[in-house]
Amino acid sequence: MRGVYWVGVIICSVVLWRLSGSIAYCAIFSPNPEKQTEKFLVAVQKKDFKTIFEMTYYYQMELSRIKSNNPKALWQKLTTEYYESKKNALFSRKEESLTDAWVRFGGEVFGTLTDPVENIRALMRLLTQSCKWRVIESKKEKHHDQWSGRQQDVNVIYVSLKYKTVEEFPLIGSKALKEAILGFVLDGKTGLYMRSSKIGKGDVYWELPLRAYGISYKYEGGKLRLAFQLDGGIPQLEGGKPPYK
Repeated sequence: MRGVYWVGVIICSVVLWRLSGSIAYCAIFSPNPEKQTEKFLVAVQKKDFKTIFEMTYYYQMELSRIKSNNPKALWQKLTTEYYESKKNALFSRKEESLTDAWVRFGGEVFGTLTDPVENIRALMRLLTQSCKWRVIESKKEKHHDQWSGRQQDVNVIYVSLKYKTVEEFPLIGSKALKEAILGFVLDGKTGLYMRSSKIGKGDVYWELPLRAYGISYKYEGGKLRLAFQLDGGIPQLEGGKPPYK
C-alpha cells in the first residue's frame, strides 16, 4: 500500500493542470468528458448558474487572474461579484456588438478562447425543461491556437436533442425545431466547458398542422360571411402545405 501511495504522490506532483499560469490543478485521473458534459447540460437546463460558471474554462481562467491580483480575504467577495456580472450578461437584452461578434467569430476560427456567453445563452434557449438529450459520441482532438501557437488537448462531445411535442419547440429563424445535434468542446485536462455549437446538418423540423384562429362571421345580403386566419399556432409561422382547399 505504501508503494501505491508514493505512486499517487508522484503522479499528482507531475500532473499539474493550469488555467492561466497562476493557478494549478492536480488530479490523478482526468474527468470523464461524457459525465462532465451531462453535468453541464443539467446545470443549464436547471439554470444552475453557479455550476455553469464553475464548469466553464474561460470564467475559471478569468477568476484565477482576479484571485492572483488580490488578497485571499477578498476572494469570496470578488468571486460572487464576478459570477453575478456573468449572470446579468446572460440575461442582458442588449444585442451583441459588432466588435464582440468579430472577437467571438475570430476565436472560433483561430481556436482562441473567448467568452462563451453567446454559446451559453443559445444553450439556455435550446435546453427547455422538457427537452430530452443524450450523449451520442465523444472523441479526443488537439486544437491549435493560431495566436499563441499552443496546442491544447480537448474532448469533443456530441449530444442529440429531441422535443416530444410541437408546443415545446424552440424557433430557429421561422422554423420549429424537432431534433438537433450539439457539439461541445471540453478542455482535455480539466474537463471544463470551452464552447458549443449546433450542428446545422442535424436539424429536423416539425411539419406544423394547419390551424384556423380568430374566426368570426356575419350575415349580410342574404349571405353568411366567414373570416379567419391560418397559421401553425404561432403568428410568424404558417402550418400545413399550400395550396389550401
